[in-house]
Amino acid sequence: MHLLPAETFDPDNPEPGMYAQVPDDVYFSSSPVSKSGLCIKYLGDTAVEDRTNPNLRIGSAFDLFVQGKENEIYFPGRVDRRTPEGKEEWEKLSSSLEGSIFIRDGSERNSYEIAVQRAKQHYPKVLSAASPETTQVVGVAVDPESGVKIKCKIDQLTDYSLMDWKTTSCTEENEFIHSIWAYNYHMQASMYTDIVKAATGTEYRWYFVAVSKRNCNVGAWIVEPSPQQIKQGRKIYKALLMTHSKIEGDKN
Repeated sequence: MHLLPAETFDPDNPEPGMYAQVPDDVYFSSSPVSKSGLCIKYLGDTAVEDRTNPNLRIGSAFDLFVQGKENEIYFPGRVDRRTPEGKEEWEKLSSSLEGSIFIRDGSERNSYEIAVQRAKQHYPKVLSAASPETTQVVGVAVDPESGVKIKCKIDQLTDYSLMDWKTTSCTEENEFIHSIWAYNYHMQASMYTDIVKAATGTEYRWYFVAVSKRNCNVGAWIVEPSPQQIKQGRKIYKALLMTHSKIEGDKN
């Protein structure tokens, strides 16, 4: 897959395509519509930035680097990149680990030790085909029905698949599979795969890599949404895009 350099990503009006290593602040401030934006605006989801939600005030996300051929795990610990100090600290850290693979683990409610344990046991298996250039890849496309420009940020891209890392309160894999409906993860899977297909001409398979917050012994589940979940998720996001197009059109 050809990835465009991050400096060519125009946040005010990015061209359709796939981009490598677009900074978070540039991506989140860019103009295309995201899955999260649709859910917040039309389905009543809570914005991540809203810290009044008690579920979002517990702990901090852990980020991790996977270094070298041996897939050595390195956790920087609690670095709050929403603050200027945390952002500066993170930039220093990431530059010192240049050449490593970065992924977002997001184990908000787990102790540091449990997060390290899980990563050592399970992430190396998933990352065998990974490279630094194929993490946190941004996709941009125009939805053909609504004409709305949409975007996504993919945690991990391999030659054949798109992977998204999730933490979950579920203690069993089947419980997580059912939760895909409740949290609109099926909408995310269909929207992201459609964006990548529109940008590249290739249809990739989608996988969730889910880590239980409550059961530290199960490690990570690799779950592929069912065809029914993908189909239903596509119906939802397409309908929301048509609603968005009409509302924005009426404003103008």
